[in-house]
Amino acid sequence: MKHIQRLSALLLLCASALSQAQGLPANPNYEGHYESGCTEVAAELYTRDVMVVGPGQQNHRVRYAKALYDPGPCDASGFIGLLELPEGTWKLEKKRTQNQRLVDLVAVVLPRGMIRITHAREGRIEETPDSWLIRTQNGEKVTVEKEAAMSSDLDLRWLSADGLLHVGQAQGPRGADGYLQDLDLENPLKRLDMPSYLAPKTPRQP
Repeated sequence: MKHIQRLSALLLLCASALSQAQGLPANPNYEGHYESGCTEVAAELYTRDVMVVGPGQQNHRVRYAKALYDPGPCDASGFIGLLELPEGTWKLEKKRTQNQRLVDLVAVVLPRGMIRITHAREGRIEETPDSWLIRTQNGEKVTVEKEAAMSSDLDLRWLSADGLLHVGQAQGPRGADGYLQDLDLENPLKRLDMPSYLAPKTPRQP
């Protein structure tokens, strides 16, 4: 009898794991090009987070990048180049009410790989065997390692009616299931038409 009980418990665990692994179908409403606000990351160097969410059946394909700018309006006039991470995935696991909103709980996976440079302005980005060197207007060099480590996270996603994408508070608390518990409502990414100066080009491979 004990063996039957153990087998039944194992079957229930397997069924539960399978249900969680299946998750939710990909949501086409998320597809598009998103950009953050402009942030100073070093003297005379500003960045925007750029994200492109693609289609999928179960997982969304997602490309993350950092657009680099000279001081100014962070547009084509001051654009230096684009640092692109290896393509990652979002898996929509389940839904939950958070901050009085129905949000998606998302497993985010970014594989290990090489950071690429595209759209580089002449003379502003140099290459070494293991790094990219970004030259600022004042002549300083900011170093970015070429290799990105694999990373994964359990995050939140909520897309407002006006195309603002909110994610979880990165330094906020986590629930018992490991997911972030609070939405970042102050720093959304805005869905935009992709600017021509960020349109895909053949990258410089490290």
